[in-house]
Amino acid sequence: MSAYTRAERETVVVWTEMDDQVSITSSSPHQIARLRADGRFTETRSRFTDGETVEFLIAVADFTLTKAAKRRLSQKELDQRTRNMRAIHGAA
Repeated sequence: MSAYTRAERETVVVWTEMDDQVSITSSSPHQIARLRADGRFTETRSRFTDGETVEFLIAVADFTLTKAAKRRLSQKELDQRTRNMRAIHGAA
């Protein structure tokens, strides 16, 4: 068994309108660690035997697909956050 390359590691979300749960399958160590740390996700007995791919389930009611998209901040919001961080850390 060889480890996946970065190009081969993927995270796949499967959600049909008939399902009451969303299935997330990942071979990305970073994403697997994040999903394991979040109590809303249940790790399943994986059907994968490679030792590197893991499947998780989450209730549809607890999952919002658009929350996964990174928010784009306006320049005004970025400037405000920069000022806030500087105030917190004492930088001018």
